[in-house]
Amino acid sequence: MDWVSPNLIICNSNLSILDGASNWWGTLRKFRDSPNANWMKGEILALAEDMSIDLEKPWIKLPEDFKHQALWGSNGRKVTFTYENRNGRTGRITRPVEGACNCIKRIVSSNNGEASKRIANEFMEQYTCNYCHGERLAKEGRMVDITGTRFPEAASMTISELKEWLEILSCKLSDFQLSTSSSILKELHKKLCNYIKIGVSYLNLNRSVTTLSGGELQRLKLIKQLESGISNILYVLDEPSTGLHIKDQEKLIEIIKELRDYGNTIIIVEHNSNLISMADYIIDVGPHAGTFGGQIVAQDTPLKIMENVNSETGKYLSGKKHVYIEKSHISDECSYVKLTGVNCNNLKNIDITFPTSSIICITGVSGSGKSSLVSKCLYPAIENRIHGKKDVSRYCHSLSGDEHFDKIIYANQNAIGRTPRSTPATYTGIMDEIRNIFASIKISKEKGYKANNFSFNSKEGQCDTCHGEGKICTPVSFMADIWSKCPVCGGKRYKKNILEVKYKDKSIYDVLEINVNEALDFFIDQPKLVHILNIMSEVGLGYLKLGQNAVTLSGGEAQRIKLAKELSTNSTGRTLYILDEPTAGLHFSDTQNLLILLEKIRNSGNTILIIEHNLDVIKNSDWIIDLGPEGGLKGGYVIAQGTPTQVSKVKESYTGNLLSHCKH
Repeated sequence: MDWVSPNLIICNSNLSILDGASNWWGTLRKFRDSPNANWMKGEILALAEDMSIDLEKPWIKLPEDFKHQALWGSNGRKVTFTYENRNGRTGRITRPVEGACNCIKRIVSSNNGEASKRIANEFMEQYTCNYCHGERLAKEGRMVDITGTRFPEAASMTISELKEWLEILSCKLSDFQLSTSSSILKELHKKLCNYIKIGVSYLNLNRSVTTLSGGELQRLKLIKQLESGISNILYVLDEPSTGLHIKDQEKLIEIIKELRDYGNTIIIVEHNSNLISMADYIIDVGPHAGTFGGQIVAQDTPLKIMENVNSETGKYLSGKKHVYIEKSHISDECSYVKLTGVNCNNLKNIDITFPTSSIICITGVSGSGKSSLVSKCLYPAIENRIHGKKDVSRYCHSLSGDEHFDKIIYANQNAIGRTPRSTPATYTGIMDEIRNIFASIKISKEKGYKANNFSFNSKEGQCDTCHGEGKICTPVSFMADIWSKCPVCGGKRYKKNILEVKYKDKSIYDVLEINVNEALDFFIDQPKLVHILNIMSEVGLGYLKLGQNAVTLSGGEAQRIKLAKELSTNSTGRTLYILDEPTAGLHFSDTQNLLILLEKIRNSGNTILIIEHNLDVIKNSDWIIDLGPEGGLKGGYVIAQGTPTQVSKVKESYTGNLLSHCKH
C-alpha cells in the first residue's frame, strides 16, 4: 500500500525549514521575504508564529508538537497568515493547518492532473498491508492451496521456480485431478518456457509492471504477441537487446525469428551486432549524427552491407574495424579494493576484489545481482567511507582499499529532470555561460538586461503565458495531461523583447535549438563552453539539442549527460566513476569514442566501474567481476573475477566462454 512518508518530506533534518530541510516546502526563506497567497507554504509560517516557534533552528531541534502539526495538520485549530509582497499586494488568510502529509494525500487522490500527482508521488512509499500481509487477497483466496502450496505462495514465485513446481505437481495430482487440469498445466508450462526463452526467468509473477525496465517490458509484450499466433502484423521494436546478456540475446533472436516465420514483419532499431547480423535486410542511416545524418548510407542484406565501403556499420560487422583501447597493466604492486560478505537481495555472501586506476566490468545474465551489488552495496559503502562514516553498509561485512578514493560518482540512467524546464544546457551549466554571453553584448547593456533576463526560469525573461515552458498544460480528469504549444511565444519560451537580442545573428532560442556539435563551431571562441561541449561530443551526445526537453531523453542519454557534467569539473585522479550500461543506444563508432574517453579518465589515475553487457566494452576492460550463473535465486554468486584473459578460462562462466572466442 502507498502511504505518505514524513522521512521523504523532511530530507535533511539538520537544516532549518527556512533553508531547505524539506523538498516539499522548499526554501521558505525566499517565500518569507516575498510572500504571496500560497497557503501550502504560508500555513507553516502562520503555524510557527501562532506557536512562537523559531524557524531558524534546525528541524531536528523543533518541538515535537509543532513538527506533528506541520506534517499532519492542526486538527481544526485555525491560524492566520498575513502577507505583503514586494509589489505591495496584501492579503490575510485564516484557516486550519492542513499539514504536508494530508496535502499530499489529497493531491494523489484528486483529479488535479498528472503533473501535480507526479510531484506528490515523490513523497509516497509502500508498506505491507497488515491484513493480508502483502498477499493482496481476501482471507478466503489466501487459504486455497494445491498439495500444500497456497495460491499467494505460487503467485510470488519466480518464473523458473513456478515452472519447476508445475513439473513436480504433475506427479502429485490424482488421475481425476490430472484429467481436469492437464490442458491448463500444458498451456501454463508452455508460457513459462517462452518467458524463460526471452531471459526473464528471474522475474517474480506478482512484481509490479511499473518496476520493470523498458527492455523487460518490451520482451514480455513480444512473447505475448508470439503466443497470440496472429500473422500479417508489422512490429516495431526499439533496441530490444538492452539489458540482455549475450546468452539471452540468442533466445531473443529465436523469438523474433518465430514471429517472422508466422508471416509477420519486424522492424528493429538496434545497435547490437548479433541482432543486426541476423536480420534479413538492413537499412543503414548516417553517415553521422544530427545535421550530418539523416541519409540512407546503404540498404541491403547483411553480407552486402559488410561489403559496402560507405557503411560504417558494415565495417564493424565484417571485422574490418574493431572497438579497441589499450589495457592497463595489472601488476602485483597494484592497489585493490575489497568488499566482503555482500548479501543484498539474491547475493550469496560474496567477496569481490578489483584494482584501482582500472576499467572494471560487472557482468552476468539478467537478474544475476549486478545492480544490487553496485547500487545497494558497493556505492553506499564507499560513499559512507568517503564522508567519514564508520558504518560501511548493512549489506556487507567489511570494506578495504577505499582510501584510494576521495570522490565517487554514480551516473545512473535516472532522468535529469521531469519537466520541460530541464534541458541538457541547464543541467550541465552550459546555460549559465550562454546567459552571461547574451548579457555581455552591447544591446543588452544598453537596455539594462542582466543574465537573469535570458533565463526561461526567471520572470524577467520567460514568456508571461507559459512561464518559460514553451507549452501550456491542460489537466484532464482520469487521463494524461494535454500539452500544447504556447500561443503567445510560439513555443520559444521567452518574451518578445528578449528574443530580439541577437548574438552572431542568433537569438537565445535559436542557440538552444542547435545541437552539441553545431554549438562547438558556434562557440569556438568561448573556451569554457568548448570544454564541456567537447566532452558531451566525446560521450556520444553530439546530435543532442542544447535545449532539448529532458523528459524526452533516454536513460542512456541522461546517464551520459551526468557523466559529461562530472568530467567537466577538475579531477584529483582519485575518483571512482560508476556507470550503468553507458553504451545503451550507441553505435560501434560511438562506443569506440566513449572507450577512448574512459581510457583517458583511467590513465589520469581514476577508476571506472561499469555494469555492462556489450562484449566490445567487456573485452577491452582491465578487470571483470562475473556474477551468476543464472538470474534470481539461482544467481548471486561470483563465477569469475580477474582480467579478461583469466575470466575467459573459467568454463562455468557464460561471459568467459564468449571472451574465449575474442581477441583481448
